[in-house]
Amino acid sequence: MKELFLKKDMDSVTFIEYVSSFFDEDCIIQLPPIQRNSVWNVIQVKKLWDSILRGFPIGSFLLSERAKGDHSRNILSKEQFISNDSGYFLLDGQQRTRAILMGFKPADNSRPWIDLNPNFYQKYKNY
Repeated sequence: MKELFLKKDMDSVTFIEYVSSFFDEDCIIQLPPIQRNSVWNVIQVKKLWDSILRGFPIGSFLLSERAKGDHSRNILSKEQFISNDSGYFLLDGQQRTRAILMGFKPADNSRPWIDLNPNFYQKYKNY
């Protein structure tokens, strides 16, 4: 099995290592077929990103080993397939992971959205 987080224990990985693993061509982390689809709304996504940007804890993610030949789903495309290689299933943390990935790879039909507080502009306009 390809190692997901090289030179580290599975319980100690950085935010960037976790996020990067979803954009790897091997798609090493997949969803088991029993996982439900995304159910978070915009407010929940915004609150998660607020916590991340402020450096607050966002909870843990539970992974389980996945064998070659297991049925799985790609978290980014929702495509179902049979795994060509071993890897990991994401058992807990799907909603948070999807919300995080939206910030790095928006959907094709997404649009930029900027909502600046009017006081923010006044405070930083000369920087």
